[in-house]
Amino acid sequence: MQRFVLILSFITFSGFQVFGLNANTTRIIPGQSVAIDIYWGYLQYHHHEMTPLKQGSAQAVKLSYIFSSNGNKQWHMAYNYPNAGISYTLMDLGQRSILGYAHSVTPFMSIPLFNKGKKFSFDFYTAAGVALMPKTFHPVSNSQNTAISTHINTNIDLGLSASYHVNNNLIVNAGAHITHFSNGSIKKPNYGLNYTLLSLGIQYGNFNAKPKNHEEKKVRSEKHRILLAISGSTKQAVAFNDPNFCVASGSIEYSHKVWSPLFRVGGSLDFMYDNSHSLILHNHSIAYGSDWELAKLGMAVNAELILNRLSLILHFGGYYHNLSRKIKNQWVYQRVGLRYRFTNGLWAHVALKTHLNIADYIEFGLAFKLF
Repeated sequence: MQRFVLILSFITFSGFQVFGLNANTTRIIPGQSVAIDIYWGYLQYHHHEMTPLKQGSAQAVKLSYIFSSNGNKQWHMAYNYPNAGISYTLMDLGQRSILGYAHSVTPFMSIPLFNKGKKFSFDFYTAAGVALMPKTFHPVSNSQNTAISTHINTNIDLGLSASYHVNNNLIVNAGAHITHFSNGSIKKPNYGLNYTLLSLGIQYGNFNAKPKNHEEKKVRSEKHRILLAISGSTKQAVAFNDPNFCVASGSIEYSHKVWSPLFRVGGSLDFMYDNSHSLILHNHSIAYGSDWELAKLGMAVNAELILNRLSLILHFGGYYHNLSRKIKNQWVYQRVGLRYRFTNGLWAHVALKTHLNIADYIEFGLAFKLF
């Protein structure tokens, strides 16, 4: 992996010269840049069956194409002129014989939290996309890979980074990240992979995006809003050869805008019906009466970051009815996802529901405005 990183770095920066990307050229498109980052860190183990994965460090190289915001959209100014783009990452997962490598493609956004003049900035980094993982669980040939059982997985990367502007065309940065891989329990085993990583990189281009001559229509955002969100999914419960079970969920969400029309906080009442719940209770000899007792009920605090039609949602909740919460210590749950607004009263919804660092399922659904 180290040799690959060195070779790829050399090719990348040689390419800067081949295409004329230097401080004196006029070919650099305003507001656009390229970057290369090197990651290093360790897998975090959250289950005893993952012990065989305790090997060396994880390493990665990431190539990014970046667009600087230019102020022609309302959310550019609301989030302090963030950067957005798309990245390709090749990651050595730390146990090559069992886990191998991951190839990820992730759209991302970097939001400045603090700027010191034009030289220093401190940013919040968020990315979500898909990862191709060639090595997966197999009961005979790769039985120790209890973390990943499908080739296609979700990849989420959250981090904080500090940047220094060397000159008008060059930025160096360093950061700390939490990276997650999972298939959302569509197929078992799926303990998922969670890494804590440090990063070091450089960004090269023209960072001075020119403002457009027109202004975008302001995002409509009510002071108070109530939504009904419904979703469905499938998952396996315990083992790789289990059948797939259906999952349905619904939420009544209240939110209130704070600071700006593009940031909302609130709470929700959540209803979840997981057909695999009966199998889990049966395996642990827990009796129940009607099928309604299989439902899980919870309450969550929610946050929403709005980027025009696209929103990032973050929910943190606790169960007040869940017959199996003592079995796997499932007292709290989280939801990280995206919503896309079709109209002022209708959103598409996709999210990953987890129990701390263990994925539960992926939600696909719609949200409707009630008030």
